Amino acid sequence: MRRTGTSRLYLVLAIAALAGIGFSVTGCGSSSGDTTTSAASELETWAGGVCTAVTKYRTSLAATRETLRAEDLSRPALQVAVQNASAATREFTDALDDLGPPPAPQADEAKKIIQELQSDLGKQADNVKSLSGTNDVKAAASTITDALAAASADAKQAVDELRKLDPKGNLEQAFDSAGSCSSL
Repeated sequence: MRRTGTSRLYLVLAIAALAGIGFSVTGCGSSSGDTTTSAASELETWAGGVCTAVTKYRTSLAATRETLRAEDLSRPALQVAVQNASAATREFTDALDDLGPPPAPQADEAKKIIQELQSDLGKQADNVKSLSGTNDVKAAASTITDALAAASADAKQAVDELRKLDPKGNLEQAFDSAGSCSSL
């Protein structure tokens, strides 16, 4: 029995020693690592928000393009598809506005990329809206489908440009670490 008591004592001492070591290690050091981790986390959150918005937008546009490929597409259905694409574009640009620039030194460059994207999407949306009233539904659907595919590609390209802004790789790493960016 004495052996069991001794074994338990050693076990308790070993656990206490490990706990003490763990406490002293986590208590040491400066908080600068926390600041770096926090900044990286904020950047990853921002990148994830951009990717989530882009993915949602591209999914909406893909669904609208499918609607436009219907053989028996009517003019009212064309107009609904245009409204859906316009709503998706508004939601997407609003989401980007809500996110703002990244919490990084490249905020101005990122803001410029996002503004250019929003401007391009606005032009494409205006073009799409102008086609919704045409009598040649099939021709309009084809042109609108092409415009929506271009908008989707533009959104993906903007993410690619944002990834490459930071020569140190912090933005690229944030995009790579954000789970919602894996499909882009």
